[in-house]
Amino acid sequence: MRKKYLPIILEKAEIIEELLEDFFIEYKIVDREYAREVICDELVKSFIEGTLDDLEYFFETKSERIINKIFTHNIMEKFVADGIISVNPNGNFDLTEKGEGIVQKLQEKFKIKD
Repeated sequence: MRKKYLPIILEKAEIIEELLEDFFIEYKIVDREYAREVICDELVKSFIEGTLDDLEYFFETKSERIINKIFTHNIMEKFVADGIISVNPNGNFDLTEKGEGIVQKLQEKFKIKD
């Protein structure tokens, strides 16, 4: 993990990761370090808001955002691995030739214009 977090944040993150284990397995989430960082960042926000001890409130207000970020990151990683996109030196994603071909086929199939 690139960032340093308070021990209480790491303890809560571990609990949340256990609660999300089925999600990680079902969607084949491989980058657990990124997932933990997303969870910890949201826990830090809860700490600042004074709601860190209320995990029920945390899940009601933050779980969708956490799951969306982790899921999106996982898809992007798979696209890179499959050669559909590449990461340029600026850290942005670019379509590869394969990716452009997929987009073109989708545009033709769904009759989408640029």
